Parts: sequence; structure tokens; C-alpha cells
Amino acid sequence: MIMRLSKNQMVDFKCIAKKDTAKAHAKWSPVATCLMRMEPIVEINQDKMAALSLEQKKAFVASCPRKVYSYDAMRQSVDIEDFSKCNLCDECNKYTSEEGHPGVVKLDERQNKFIYTIEATGALPPATIVTKAMQVLKMKLRELSSL
Repeated sequence: MIMRLSKNQMVDFKCIAKKDTAKAHAKWSPVATCLMRMEPIVEINQDKMAALSLEQKKAFVASCPRKVYSYDAMRQSVDIEDFSKCNLCDECNKYTSEEGHPGVVKLDERQNKFIYTIEATGALPPATIVTKAMQVLKMKLRELSSL
């Protein structure tokens, strides 16, 4: 609250609205944060995983801080729940190496694919931000190719 008005009081003021781009000032940017990272490759060696005990498999799933793996009690197996959550921290390999079973999981990055995450401020939805950014990029590339 700026001020409290008494009875029969009023405020008279003028407002000026401006619209610009984030190139001029960050306050006009619809993006709070953005992150680009390569897509992870997560592969489980099922032969080596079978050598682990039931408790070790459950502890293996719990060792991942990003919850990449899940344990299927019916089949008593470990599956990859969501590989895109993996940030290549290598905790899963550290656990299996400590237990005497190295090489259960192979972690790598896909060189030709990436995951792009946008956190919007609420001014525009993330899908609109990406679409408009691609339109601006195409326009700039057309201008560049015409030189």
C-alpha cells in the first residue's frame, strides 16, 4: 500500500506504459531462466544388474538423487523411469562400484540432441516464447543470408 485515503479524498496521477525488448532492459524479458544441456544416454547392463541382490537393486534405485530409475517388484528388475532427468552425476556408478559390481550403468551424452528448459516469468507461456524466438532467429538469418 502506498497511502491510505480518508473519506472524500482521491488520488490524481498519470501513468505511462512503455513496451520494448529485453535487448534494451532485462525488465522486458519474459524469461526468468533458461538452460540448455545435451540429452543424456542411460543404459543398464541387465546381465550385471542381475548379479545384484534384491536389497542392492533397491539401494541402487535410491542412490540416484534425480529418480531416474524405478524398481519393478513384480519382475524384480530395475528400469529406467525417465532418462531425461539424469544430470550425469554418476552416483549410480559410484554405488555399484562400492558394492563390487562396476559397469552396471553406462552414462554418456548424445552429441546431436539437447534439452532446452525455459522458466517463464508469467508474461508469456514458454511455448510462445520459443515460437517467437525462432521467428526472430529466422528473420535474422534471412537478413544475414541476403548480405
